[in-house]
Amino acid sequence: MGNRNFALDTMGCPLRLRFGFGRPAYANNVCKTGTPKPNRRSFIVWIEELALAPTREQCENLLSNETLIDVPRGSITFG
Repeated sequence: MGNRNFALDTMGCPLRLRFGFGRPAYANNVCKTGTPKPNRRSFIVWIEELALAPTREQCENLLSNETLIDVPRGSITFG
């Protein structure tokens, strides 16, 4: 996925996302709460495309649960 930079302040953070794990078998399910903002889309797409490497037990737990992700203000740089 390469280097990714996200200026969270421009996305109206803080925000809360509901994350349903699915990759690599299925697409991740990411739902936003609150007012939709177009400048969040690249960050949401990045999370939707994340492929985690959980153990079998972790995978079973993740597949049957939804996780809340609280995104703070600030900036994130991956790469």
